[in-house]
Amino acid sequence: MKTVALGEVTEILSGFAFKSKQFGVAGDIPVIRIRDVVRGHSETFYTGGFDEKFVVHDGDMLIGMDGEFNRSRWTGGPALLNQRVCKIKASKQCLDESYLFHFLPAALKAIERDTPFVTVKHLSAKTIKQISVPLPPLEEQRRIAAILDAADRLRTKRRQALAKLDTLTQAIFIDMFGDPKLTGEDRLPLGSILKVKSGHGLVKKDMVAGGKYAVYGGNGINGAHDEYMFDERKVAIGRVGVYCGCVHYTEPQSWITDNALYVHELSVELSPEYLVTALTMANLNQYADQAAQPLISGKKIYPIEIPVPAIEEQVKFERASEEVRHAANRLERHENELNTLFASLQQRAFRGEL
Repeated sequence: MKTVALGEVTEILSGFAFKSKQFGVAGDIPVIRIRDVVRGHSETFYTGGFDEKFVVHDGDMLIGMDGEFNRSRWTGGPALLNQRVCKIKASKQCLDESYLFHFLPAALKAIERDTPFVTVKHLSAKTIKQISVPLPPLEEQRRIAAILDAADRLRTKRRQALAKLDTLTQAIFIDMFGDPKLTGEDRLPLGSILKVKSGHGLVKKDMVAGGKYAVYGGNGINGAHDEYMFDERKVAIGRVGVYCGCVHYTEPQSWITDNALYVHELSVELSPEYLVTALTMANLNQYADQAAQPLISGKKIYPIEIPVPAIEEQVKFERASEEVRHAANRLERHENELNTLFASLQQRAFRGEL
């Protein structure tokens, strides 16, 4: 099959280095940074002058060029293309846009895998232009893209169903106990209910491939270790950074890093399932100090009030949540099967076997 370099059949626009001091929670226009590529929208705004060529519109194809080299279609309305993000589009009629969209992930993942790094992996527009893309006739490209589009729609529906199940657990909670963000007579401050401690220091280099015990940081399980801190499960709370305020229930025999707080003392009887949901819905991140990065402490969250119902009511909630979780597990298994099928279709498609 004929192959060409992407640089011969695409236009690639690298983002502009807009000044971060002109960023804010409000402004003239959203600005797209690395973290916004996959989610398709930005909550950061830019105030000031700009060249119109850096304005991105819905449907534009973007590539994140630091860390994980992801591609996605933008869905967040007009926004500015910031540095370390690029826009790519077909420039010749011999290349179908949807075909390009489905081709890119495997090619970018191969570059990511082979790129050395010290702190963060970097991707250049020059490297993207050098990627070889198989180029069957245009009608064949469209046929391949249509098959992959249909398979991808199935995956999207599964993800949407899972998202609805996540909101169902919260809806059950509110129906039974009310909204934790409100106040009321049946609510108690966290400081009178529980005490938290910071996890123990452990840096990424201390985590080992194939280690025996899970390591819990701010974002849940993020590594493995040969030693463990706790035999019993703990309610852990992300303490710092982008996962500040995230709440997890750890598995037994695991390590909790100092990126997380953990509940080490309870003064009332609380179901862990109930507590995790109540803390999640209380949106703990909003109480974080905003310095170089968000940071929470026990002192910050202890004044927060949550409802404390009778343990019998908590157990009812736990049973309802368990039913939702079982349904979610079934959907996740199906989603994993769809993902495996989709990956197989992609590999066959760009080998000319589809």
